[in-house]
Amino acid sequence: MSKKLSILIIIIFGTISLLLIALIYVAGTDESLIADPLLIWIYALLAFAIGITVVFTLLSMVKTMLANHKAAIKILIPIIVFITIFVTGWLLGSGDKITILGYGGTQNIGFWAHFADMMLYAIYAIFILIGLVIV
Repeated sequence: MSKKLSILIIIIFGTISLLLIALIYVAGTDESLIADPLLIWIYALLAFAIGITVVFTLLSMVKTMLANHKAAIKILIPIIVFITIFVTGWLLGSGDKITILGYGGTQNIGFWAHFADMMLYAIYAIFILIGLVIV
C-alpha cells in the first residue's frame, strides 16, 4: 500500500512540475504568468516535505519513547535546547525599527524586527554550542 501511495505522489508531483515547466516555455516573456504559480508550487512542495519530515520524526520518536525511555530523553534534550535558544532569542529581540540604508518598506519593525533578532541570537548561540562541542 505504501509503495503504491509513494508512486502515486511521485506521479502527481511530477505531472504538476512538468506542467509548470511547460508553462515557462508557453508563456514566453510574461513573467507574472510564470512566477506566481511556480512560487506557489515551490512553497507547497517545501511545506509538504517539512510536514512529512516532522510527522515521521515524531512517529519515530514516539516508537523510541515506548521502547526505551533513556533513549527518549536523549532525543528530547536537543529539542528542548533548540526551543530554549529560539524562545530566549525572541525575548532578547527588540521590535524597534531596524535602520537599513536604501530600504523604505515597513517590514523592519514589529514582528519582523523581533524575528530577525531572534534568528541572529539563535545563530550566535548555535555557533557557540558548536564551538563548545568541537573543543
